[in-house]
Amino acid sequence: MSTREPIENIAFNLLIRSRYDLLIIILPVPLIVGFLASVMTAVPVSVGVGTGGVPSALLLGYGLFIDDPSA
Repeated sequence: MSTREPIENIAFNLLIRSRYDLLIIILPVPLIVGFLASVMTAVPVSVGVGTGGVPSALLLGYGLFIDDPSA
């Protein structure tokens, strides 16, 4: 007898197949948070996006050099 997976699990499995897919999805999040924080406060947009770019650059460096994908 076969069992059916819930739709939520199927959608999640199609979206994120590996931790590198998750890294690609998370990569722009600090930039968006920095932009939204600068829009909501008196901080200039360049400072907010620049500050959000630091964690994004660290995530990119981690994904490329520390935990690099291997074929």
